[in-house]
Amino acid sequence: MRPIRLAVAAALCALALLPGACVLHDALFGFPAPTITTRSAASIELPYREGPGGLILIKGATTHKTGANAETTADVEYILDTGAPVTVVLDGPATKALQLDTSNARKLGAADNPAAPTGVIEKGFGIDFGDLALSDLTAVVIAEKSLPCNERFARVGFQGVIGADLFRNFIVEVDAKAKTIRLHRPAAFLPGDLRAVPLVFSSDGHPHIDTEIVVTPGVTETVRLHVDSGSSTPASFLPGARPGLVALPDGKKGKACFVQGELDTAVGPPVTVLLGGLAVQVEAPLLVAKERVDGKGVAGTIGAGLLGRYRYAIDYPGKRLWVGARPG
Repeated sequence: MRPIRLAVAAALCALALLPGACVLHDALFGFPAPTITTRSAASIELPYREGPGGLILIKGATTHKTGANAETTADVEYILDTGAPVTVVLDGPATKALQLDTSNARKLGAADNPAAPTGVIEKGFGIDFGDLALSDLTAVVIAEKSLPCNERFARVGFQGVIGADLFRNFIVEVDAKAKTIRLHRPAAFLPGDLRAVPLVFSSDGHPHIDTEIVVTPGVTETVRLHVDSGSSTPASFLPGARPGLVALPDGKKGKACFVQGELDTAVGPPVTVLLGGLAVQVEAPLLVAKERVDGKGVAGTIGAGLLGRYRYAIDYPGKRLWVGARPG
């Protein structure tokens, strides 16, 4: 099974038509911040469907303004992705009612970047999740047929990706046992027994942690890891980023799918990731053939398959990842 990566941040950050720096709490990439409406004074709970590799999919009634007074509607399942500083909507059969037009799609980023999508930037979206609604939303629209390894993406069953449009307004707690995400207002969040791990944000909005990994008994490496809930593999590493991260010659070879290309991978030896005092064993981490979109000095990624073993919360406002043991 090919792992998938859905992050589009690095590609969009490079767009000349998006002026200004990639600043986490401002209008990211020049996109205006959407209007957020809540129908509850308390924390908001949204059920989710778990996709392959622990991916989180939340359904929202999505509207698209197609003219002065015209508006179309479709139900869209969005992957919750910490690697997505802008919202993405796919132009495909399931979103036909939205009357999307990707006939003028172009490469949004460097030609050799496998995470750079081919699409258009479109205003006028709204998403209603029930007790939470977003309006005046600008999104990147990608033609579904342009995705590589299309059959792999089709098995996930998603029609969009959402990330910072939620994360920069709420502390987002994921309860994998209850299949629920809880959106907390930062001032009202009570972490309980969850442990704080500092988040470090790169200039393009990607969240990272600085931690240690045990690559062989007695050999520990200090690394920076990208926190990417849009990745369906538990953990992946860049061979050579640290001395202990070396691809095995006989490691099983494969491919990782990005939104606009593939990268060669191999299966590495078991690795233990230290996460907020928890020792997380990853039996078959992926070793990715070349530097990816994670940024300079980043040794790898922890994805949905690892995070979903625990209760955790993504806290962009406080720059923390909260993590704790998953109830039995």
